[in-house]
Amino acid sequence: MLFLYSALSDPVSVTIGTGGAARTGDNTDGLVGGNTTFAAYLTAYGGGGGSYGMGAGGGGGALSVGATPSGSATGGTGGDPLGGTAGLANSGGGGGGGGGTAVVGGAAFWGGGGGGGGTATNTNKAGGASFMGGGGGGGGSDTGTGSAGGTSVGGGAGSAGKDLSAGACSAGAQPGGGGGGSEGANSGAGGDGKAIIISW
Repeated sequence: MLFLYSALSDPVSVTIGTGGAARTGDNTDGLVGGNTTFAAYLTAYGGGGGSYGMGAGGGGGALSVGATPSGSATGGTGGDPLGGTAGLANSGGGGGGGGGTAVVGGAAFWGGGGGGGGTATNTNKAGGASFMGGGGGGGGSDTGTGSAGGTSVGGGAGSAGKDLSAGACSAGAQPGGGGGGSEGANSGAGGDGKAIIISW
């Protein structure tokens, strides 16, 4: 996004959004990531938290936060514009949809990738990839192996999910990588946001 110096306030406040904190309790929704702002001029919205019903949170978009599908097996919608519904990609500024039970998270271009849905068995439920946003966290599993986090070219990668015996998940990488889901211990925290400002 480009702004003329003459159009900006002096000073311009910048807020770096914090990633959603790790969760410790069973049957508890994940926490939504914070927003990163360049005063009132520009906002990068956080991703939604995963659901204890095994549905994953949607990736954040340019106009709104990703949804948390509380207690649901269906993935959350990615943030607008036109954020992907469960497991679907978004090629514009919206976030990818979160995976439902045993469904891969949707990919995104500018927005964040959706999280991978959790499942009771060892199936592919990886977090969605993103080009410039954070990758989605991988889903957890009761048995077998948790799934990989989503990758990103310009953002942080999501961390992998864990199964019932594998322990706590790592945090997602900054900026904006999603934390993986765990069936037997703490989920991973989301990666904090980041702002890069270039003037000339």
